[in-house]
Amino acid sequence: MKKRILAISAIVIAVALLTNCSKMIPKMIDPNFGVCGPVALSNAQSVLFAQGNDQFFAIRTGASGLGPYFVATGCGECHSSDNRGQLFTILTRFGQADTTGNKYLAQGGPQLQNANLPGFMPQQIPPRATSSKFIAPITAGVGFLEAVPDSEILALAAANQNNPDGVRGHPNYDSIPSYVTILPNAIPRGDGKYICRFGRKAATYNLVQQVANAYNHDMGITSSFMPRNPYNYLDQTMPSALGMPEIDNTTFNSVVFYVTCLQTPNQRNATDQTVMAGN
Repeated sequence: MKKRILAISAIVIAVALLTNCSKMIPKMIDPNFGVCGPVALSNAQSVLFAQGNDQFFAIRTGASGLGPYFVATGCGECHSSDNRGQLFTILTRFGQADTTGNKYLAQGGPQLQNANLPGFMPQQIPPRATSSKFIAPITAGVGFLEAVPDSEILALAAANQNNPDGVRGHPNYDSIPSYVTILPNAIPRGDGKYICRFGRKAATYNLVQQVANAYNHDMGITSSFMPRNPYNYLDQTMPSALGMPEIDNTTFNSVVFYVTCLQTPNQRNATDQTVMAGN
């Protein structure tokens, strides 16, 4: 009798949790309605898009550069069908920056790697470091966000300065790495910082930087843009010298092109193709 009561209680609790989670987490876009579709592309661009698609959903191993610490074995693991992540793919960021910057970059920050290759000690959040959890955002449509001029972002912010409900958005300005190409019509601030659009609190400037961060922080894969593995402190036997990038520029650029050209179902009928990259 007691076992039956416990079983019924467990079912009731599970249903309640699922119901509450469904209310808190927005529904995913159904890939059957075209979430994976690209903008209009030439034949050459379609080939590049297909190559990027293959690499986006490829499974990486230690032999192909994965790790030694990582969150996922491929982009598609957290962005299934180009959607947002799920509860089982939650990311943990730690060591939020203050006026002096993130003090835990030398200890694996800013992202906790919850998986590791055999022979390496699991990564842990350092004592006293603050942390927050996030779900990976949707991938489809991000190229359109990159195409929005700074002037429109500033205009939207200005229109909300006196919003009576108290919600006032502010563009996030930040310094950008040297490998990033400045977007057309960018409006820098007086201190030389630029409006960013992607990542946690819009701290990443464009999709090149976003993809470089994803490979480096999510999969522990170095590139010519981010050639240093940030987790050497966990194992002092790991080489500190810069070696060959674990992902080549051709592969890297195909993934950037792929995410740039993705669109959501509502955008598939749009006539504005300003997001299209060059041949």
